[in-house]
Amino acid sequence: MNLGFYIDQVNGEENNVAIFNALNKGIENGDLDNASVFYKEIGHNPVEPKFSLFNSSDIWYYTGTLIATSIDTLTDAIKAINKYDLVYLFSKKTKYSIFHLISIIQNCKVIVSTKEDEQEFYRVTGIKPIYLENLEADTIKKGLQ
Repeated sequence: MNLGFYIDQVNGEENNVAIFNALNKGIENGDLDNASVFYKEIGHNPVEPKFSLFNSSDIWYYTGTLIATSIDTLTDAIKAINKYDLVYLFSKKTKYSIFHLISIIQNCKVIVSTKEDEQEFYRVTGIKPIYLENLEADTIKKGLQ
């Protein structure tokens, strides 16, 4: 599996650390053939990556499953016409407009990693997202099948 995440900024936020750890584990275990993180802004993440980091301008060349982690990254990924399966990781901690969210989620699958996020997404959209217990490669593979 070729798995990529599209984040706003490389930093030590809890969600980014979880993503970096999950991708590292997927590479180490052989669950992932390739893993990438695309970012809009560079910063410091305390987890040393065992995968590729790319500026968002390189998203045009990516193929595989791409998980956008914010409305901004999702909007950018929708605009880039490419051969990737687009998925949105919803978190109520990230800023979003309900109307914008509803208008763009028609283009992709939506996943959540907490029951609280699952309930919030359903409450505001009326659509049930795919609940994943964690962001590890094997869990993502099973959840997106």
